[in-house]
Amino acid sequence: MHRYEGELLQEGGLEKALHAGVKSTEYRKAVIWLTGQLKTLCNLDEEVHDIDSPDDTNMFMLELSGFLKDMGKPQNHF
Repeated sequence: MHRYEGELLQEGGLEKALHAGVKSTEYRKAVIWLTGQLKTLCNLDEEVHDIDSPDDTNMFMLELSGFLKDMGKPQNHF
């Protein structure tokens, strides 16, 4: 596992990304990093990938939803 080192660590970075939500590249990068860490730690099958365009946010949210459902399965808890 490795540390998150993205722009959200800079002053105001988190607030800016949260305000923009899933349309923010940095927001998505943080979600992808976090879900990647959880996938390894919890031995999950689902993965979340970035999108090519902010217009594809529904696809990102669909993958995130699948990941969260996979994480909620009792056999995946550590």
